Amino acid sequence: MSKLINCLQNVCSVDVTNIIVGDFNLPSIDWASLAEPDDGVHLPFLHFVNELAFVQFNNEPTRGDRILDLGFSE
Repeated sequence: MSKLINCLQNVCSVDVTNIIVGDFNLPSIDWASLAEPDDGVHLPFLHFVNELAFVQFNNEPTRGDRILDLGFSE
């Protein structure tokens, strides 16, 4: 996760609007309440999203009862 976040931080350091989409396979993040387990995968990603003020657009489950396919913009 740290390599992904470093890459995304580099991309987001350019002064343009950024859109990030993909299957992030982070099933334990509750996007409605921004709650996550305190682990080395979910927590760092949610901190990255919050730190850069990204908005997550998917509100409906994309796989079973989980939101795995995510779309963000800042």
